[in-house]
Amino acid sequence: MRRAYVLMVGPDGVRLLRCSPRRVTTLWAGPNEVQTPGAVGEVLRNLPPGPVWLLLDVVEEEYLTASLPLTTSRDRARLLERRLASAFGSTPLRLAQPATGTQPTSALLSAITRPELLTPWLEMLRESPSALAGVYSLALLGPALLSLIGPTAGPCVLVSRQNVGGLRQSFLRDGQLVMSRLVPLGAAQDRLDGARVETELARLRQYLERSGLCAPDETPAVVVVADDGLPPASANEAGQAWRYVPVDGLLGARGSRQIDDCDALFAALLCRAPPATQYASPAQTAVHRDRRRTRLALGAMALGLCLAAGAGLWQTLEGLQLAARAAALAARNGETQASLIIHRAALPPALLPSEQLRPAVALVAEVASRRRNPQPALARAGAALATVPALRWTALEWQAAEAASPSAEGPSVIRGTVEGLAGDERAALAAISALASALAGQPGVAGVKILETPLDLPASPGPAAPSSPGFAVAFTLDSRHAP
Repeated sequence: MRRAYVLMVGPDGVRLLRCSPRRVTTLWAGPNEVQTPGAVGEVLRNLPPGPVWLLLDVVEEEYLTASLPLTTSRDRARLLERRLASAFGSTPLRLAQPATGTQPTSALLSAITRPELLTPWLEMLRESPSALAGVYSLALLGPALLSLIGPTAGPCVLVSRQNVGGLRQSFLRDGQLVMSRLVPLGAAQDRLDGARVETELARLRQYLERSGLCAPDETPAVVVVADDGLPPASANEAGQAWRYVPVDGLLGARGSRQIDDCDALFAALLCRAPPATQYASPAQTAVHRDRRRTRLALGAMALGLCLAAGAGLWQTLEGLQLAARAAALAARNGETQASLIIHRAALPPALLPSEQLRPAVALVAEVASRRRNPQPALARAGAALATVPALRWTALEWQAAEAASPSAEGPSVIRGTVEGLAGDERAALAAISALASALAGQPGVAGVKILETPLDLPASPGPAAPSSPGFAVAFTLDSRHAP
């Protein structure tokens, strides 16, 4: 609850209160006379500007409970407007309060039947620096006050004594206001006792039974808000127990000690949670709404500036942290370089200077890329010889890549002897030709050539002649299959 002003107007007096989060202070109090608006306006002009809630506690307020069909919210609003115009067409100060719930089936219609009561106070507020925030009825705050006291099921009568109005009696059913009655006390304010309260409650009970709002066999609970002007009593003369609630403990511990009467209680309750509906028109509260939007805009701007400043400070702190980390890394790098220099001084001298290490590494990689492997040639020779059993393999001559053509290797030569043919040269030539054909059919073999056959050897055996006829077949691998 921020600082605000509540102007309470009733038949017995007028009271201007200032509500803050910690206390409720009376700024002006006096009778309701012709010159009272001028005196209150003079007090407001000497105070800091702020919202002013006009809280009425008058006799000229009527109530009507209307039943509602199940309709949409837009249709319900139009129906309530027609019901208000039909019931209270002569006054613009009228409002409707639907019952709580998602689909309310009833609504309380109320109106101030004498709108001229507000004219001097509205004119006074237009001339003061404070803006009108709303026009409310004290009776319509009864459900909020009863919810603080505690939920009461069924019918209930809430009784309070107001300094500006008199004895206020509100009839509620299941926490919803049905009607309210104000008894101006005038000079009898100080002589109010339990007997007078009981008399007025009996009159209220008669009215409720005649109007059909309460059945004769029903017994409403009576809740009395007790203060210095309405002290608690044990029971009424009929022996019916009333529930007395002290006024100084309803709003909790915070600020409750500064609330000593019902006027201050209702003012604090209004500032704490203003009702959603009120009697003032949007044009009458336009100044207050404009000032509120301005305050919200300024608050948003201030919050944005604070966030921007906080973000800038955060980025500055992050920059300082990054700079500290960079300095630490630079120091560690310097220590590492010094350690490398010390360890390098203890190593033996290198074969190559440091500027020639990269060309040497490139040369080693190039030499490694030119290295050849005889494994493919051996695999193809073995596969071909397995198809010719008469030929015996004695040697394989394999040549690496030549300098002129590093991407392809030289020819491989298979040397061996022909066995088991008993000197049949024709069969030996056929076996050698079969080996050449088998080699040519191997994958990756680019060319095959028969270098030697048994016919190339001496006809008569001699000391230098071999015991078995020999052969030699050369073949070359394709560059794609060369390792």
